[in-house]
Amino acid sequence: MSILIENISSHLPSGWQVVLLGKILTEVDSRYKYSRVIGSDLPVLSLTRSFGLILQSERFYKRVATEDVSKYKVVNRGEIVYNPYVIWEGAVHSLKKFDQGLVSPAYLVWKCNNEQSNEFLIDTLLRTPMVIEQYNLFSAGAVNRRRAIKKEDFLKIKIPFPSLPEQRRIAYVLATVQTVIEQQRRLITLTRELKSALMRKLFTEGLRGEKQNETEIGLMPKSWDEVCVRDMGEVITGRTPSTKHPEYYDGEYKLISPADLDAEKYVRSAHRTLTRAGFEQCRGLPKETVLVGCIGNIGKIGMTPDDMCATNQQINSIICDKLFNPHFVYYCLQFNRTRLENIAAKVTLPIVNKSNFEDFKIASPKKNQQDEIAEVLTVLDDKFEILEKKKQKLEELFRTLLHQLMTGQIRVDELEI
Repeated sequence: MSILIENISSHLPSGWQVVLLGKILTEVDSRYKYSRVIGSDLPVLSLTRSFGLILQSERFYKRVATEDVSKYKVVNRGEIVYNPYVIWEGAVHSLKKFDQGLVSPAYLVWKCNNEQSNEFLIDTLLRTPMVIEQYNLFSAGAVNRRRAIKKEDFLKIKIPFPSLPEQRRIAYVLATVQTVIEQQRRLITLTRELKSALMRKLFTEGLRGEKQNETEIGLMPKSWDEVCVRDMGEVITGRTPSTKHPEYYDGEYKLISPADLDAEKYVRSAHRTLTRAGFEQCRGLPKETVLVGCIGNIGKIGMTPDDMCATNQQINSIICDKLFNPHFVYYCLQFNRTRLENIAAKVTLPIVNKSNFEDFKIASPKKNQQDEIAEVLTVLDDKFEILEKKKQKLEELFRTLLHQLMTGQIRVDELEI
């Protein structure tokens, strides 16, 4: 038994048990060719750690299953699916978005004994630290990404187990919080879609829906000009101080890489930092420098939040001059990301060299219109950031509640539902 489960089981409320998953889960192995499902219209699903079972086409932008899906497994709503090779990352979810679907024969499918357990609660528990710790203990294999958990070991996983009425009450509380989280996610999705639609309108019709010109870079407002990146300001390619000098690292200055450009416009934190000695090996960047990934993940875009930042060699930076609003340039490059990807050299690791990047063209209005457009889109980004932070707080609340409810620190056995 894991140390975490031992500690929890010693403090469980009276009447609670620690049970094996094998006592409450039964394997389901219904193959498509033997099922009574008629036709070939069942969705092919892929299992993800963060979003559960989703359409394979959503994950890979195409269906990657073979034409012959006869050996694929049929999974029904509420049944639990896990990938034995990455279950220790939390790749275990019940089917929620569809009544039925098809999953890879490599996945394992389980159903709950509903006379003993609440399927929502069991599904949630299977991604908690106390259970993931046990996956790691049981996983075998030398290569980290290919560690697998055997079926018989999965069934030996232990979880705290209250009575079914209390399970239902716990599930009710957690589902209430989960509903609010899903509402936040929908708001975030709608805000993202609104921003995308607004950017398309602004960068092709301008602020007031003016006439358009068809150009080599696409539709643009008639009064706007085509401008090369080199004309917007100084373009700098970053560099990475030698790792042979440990005295260059772990200081107060941000060293920004493409991985740091994922979440927000401003790069508020960085995976690596530099000391003063390391920073002096780089070109320092001022506040509101536009950052664009140029190696690998082309078109990742961000902006420095303050002075005294540096970037590695995978980023081209634009220090905009007074005729260009850096926020406008940031949004305009976001809008033109696909075009940026298309100018990358077609090699194993796509690269946009500095010269090609400087020659890249975008459509730009006069400075006053740039300011207006940047302000409109910044308001949406600020809204998005507020929604994202609220979602993160709710997810933190969910995790805390789950732990406290499933260790008996908070009791809901008398809650009326």
